[in-house]
Amino acid sequence: MTLLQAVLTRCGRRCGCEGACGRTHPTGTCTSSRDLTAAPYPARATDAQNANVQPGDLRPWCGPCWDHARGRACQDAAAARQQQMEKGQQSLFDLISGNAA
Repeated sequence: MTLLQAVLTRCGRRCGCEGACGRTHPTGTCTSSRDLTAAPYPARATDAQNANVQPGDLRPWCGPCWDHARGRACQDAAAARQQQMEKGQQSLFDLISGNAA
C-alpha cells in the first residue's frame, strides 16, 4: 500500500482541506475527489517543512486547494519574518536615540 493509499483509506477519498486553502467551499470543505495528493495539514511554508512531517499529519488535498494553502502558508511566513525583522530593527533606533535599555 502506498502512502497516498493509506492516507485515502484513513481520511476518505476526497479533499480534506476544510477551508484551510482560504477559498470558500459551500459545504465548509472541498468535496473534490479528483487528482488527490497526500500532504501536510496544515500546509507548511517550505518544501523541507512539508517533507518533514509524520504520516499521521497527512491528509488528502486536491491540486487547487493545496496550491492555495501553500500560498497562504508562504504569505503568513513572510509576514512573520517581516514583523520579526521590524521588531529587531527597532532596537537599532533605540541605540541611536539613546533610549536603549
